Parts: sequence; structure tokens; C-alpha cells
Amino acid sequence: MRTEEGFLDIGGGKIWYKIYGADTSGIPLVVVHGGPGFSHDYMEPLNGLADERPVIFYDQTDCGDSSKSDAPSRWNVEYLGRELKQVCEALKLKRCHALGHSFAGAIVVSCLLEARCEAITSLILASSMLNGQRFYDDIKSAIASMPDEYRSVLRSASGTDKSASEKFNKEQFETASMALYKCSYCRLDPWPDCLYKSIGKQNIAFYNHMIGQSIFNFTGVLRSYDITNKLGDINVPVLLTWGAHECVNPDFNKVTFYNNKIPGARSVVFNESSHMAHLEETEAYLKAVSGFLREIETGN
Repeated sequence: MRTEEGFLDIGGGKIWYKIYGADTSGIPLVVVHGGPGFSHDYMEPLNGLADERPVIFYDQTDCGDSSKSDAPSRWNVEYLGRELKQVCEALKLKRCHALGHSFAGAIVVSCLLEARCEAITSLILASSMLNGQRFYDDIKSAIASMPDEYRSVLRSASGTDKSASEKFNKEQFETASMALYKCSYCRLDPWPDCLYKSIGKQNIAFYNHMIGQSIFNFTGVLRSYDITNKLGDINVPVLLTWGAHECVNPDFNKVTFYNNKIPGARSVVFNESSHMAHLEETEAYLKAVSGFLREIETGN
């Protein structure tokens, strides 16, 4: 099985990419990382699908090993959707599947519907953030479910408890944040090296522009982002994947909400996972994605 790695000249910069199973015959799967501002590394367990098809990873502009422009004009879903289309074109992909994790779900939807990428034949939306306000409401619900010792700290950080905003120091906030992340973000203990690798490479300016200082103080440009009114226009098969414990979906209202918005969409919930089901239940996750792709390709 051959691996290919290099750079693509796109939009005045160089986009790093890597293809596992470059010599396999199936329809390629393009994997789009979230963050915002992460690198692709935490998504690499999906290379387990490369025995059937090429699995393509890339780092978005200003992320990971790609060119650094430090240009906030590029730090939005629409630009990144156009960039994904350019990646597909540069790699000469006539047909491909696209998987977007977390906020990258919005990127792959934008690529399909707004950039009009004709190569995309299906979408896998993994724990996706497609509406900023719903995401923020879910974060607040997740905070409300935390033990008292953490709830007050996180509410002060989110601005929902202004009377407590000066009571807590940085160490208390970091402890409370990590407690929530280990419940709702990634439940593995310890976290896998690939996740730490992405965190270590994170472009903090990119993250702050899109999210804010933290998910608990959501003041970035994604706060007002909403592509849900366009989901009815999706005309390719869609698989939605969720973790039963993730903070972006604490009560599963999102499963019904998005299934109803996307024609013919199907959902898989991973009962032992949170926001990183592809890391927390890798074998089951690969089986679900592989089964979905095989089914739509064969019609069975």
C-alpha cells in the first residue's frame, strides 16, 4: 500500500497533504480536520480505511504544515470550503467522499453547496457544528451537567455568572475545563498522542478569531454562523456520526434536528464516545464509515 505526501500550490500558498493507500482502487475519502486551527494529525486513525480506498488528509491554510499567511480573511467557513474544492481539483479527484469533523462539517457542506464542488459524492458529518448558536447552547447545557465545583468556574468563564467572574484563577479554570473535556471531548485516558500532536500545532490566533478565548466564551465569528437553512439542498448521501457523551450533543436533540434537515440522512451514535468517536471507538467507527461508503457505492 503506497503513501504519497507533498504540497499543493493553492491560493498563493502551499497546502500540505498526505494520501494513504494511494494505489488502492476505491473512491477516495478526503478527511477535513476541525479545531479550529488544528492540524490533521488527530484524524489519522481514519487511515485504517486505506485498504479499500485512498484516504487523503490535508492541513488547512495557516494550520499544521501548510503555509502560514496570518490572514484572518481566510479564517472563515466559506474560504475553507473553496479551499477544499481547490484541494480536490489539484489532486485531480473526479469523485470523492468528504468527511468533516466538528466545525469542519460546515466546511464540507459549504464546499458542496456554496463552492459547488461536483466531485463530492457523499458526506460524513462527524460531530459537526453547523449552527453557532446551537453549539453555544449545547456547551451551556454541558456546563450545567458538571459537578458544582466545576460548574461555577465554567459559568463565570462563559459570562453566564458575572458575579463569579473574579472569584476564580487561571488554574481553577484550567482544571474545570479539563474536567469537562475529559467527559465530553475525549474520554480516553490518557489521550492519544495524535490528539496531543494536533493540540501542540494549533494556530491559536486562528482559533481565537473563529471561537474566542475558549468555547466557554464563544465570541468568535462562528458564533453567528448558520448553514442549517441550506441543508435541504444537499443531494448526496449523508452519514451523521455522534458520540453519546459529547458536549455538542448532550441530549441528542441534534440527531433529530439534523436528520430532519438533510434529505435521506442517516445517523450513528457511538455509546462509549464523546466528541472524538474516531479515537474513542476506532474499530466501530471505521466499520460504520466503511459500511456506509460501500453501501452507497454498490447500491446494496
